[in-house]
Amino acid sequence: MASDFQLSIVSPAREVYQGPALAAVVPAKEGSMGILPGHAPVIAILGSGLVKFRTEEGEQSYFLSGGFLEIKSDRVSVLADEIMDPSEISAEAAQKDLEELRAKSVAGEEAIEAHMDKLQGLRSRIAAASENS
Repeated sequence: MASDFQLSIVSPAREVYQGPALAAVVPAKEGSMGILPGHAPVIAILGSGLVKFRTEEGEQSYFLSGGFLEIKSDRVSVLADEIMDPSEISAEAAQKDLEELRAKSVAGEEAIEAHMDKLQGLRSRIAAASENS
């Protein structure tokens, strides 16, 4: 069994990491997913939260929101809609956005689900900012 895997973390705006990793934890839509070398093949929808990974140089983390995860052989691809360094997140701005979103009313199953996803994304953003401070 290999001792590492190739990890790629990208968004349409930027690539934040490309290289070997020893382990990773990714915020999948249905909960966090731990990844080690030799992981079974997976395709998953990403949620919002911190993607954390360990390399021989140490640990790194980024906030991501939405996208897809693909694990195939010894390659892990994180294709996120949005990626931010946790230090770039303003907890105050995210809290304000959360309060505004809570005040909105929505109707219809799809609209409610999208609204709930946005709420969860903002909560995750606030948690990431708090963890970084």
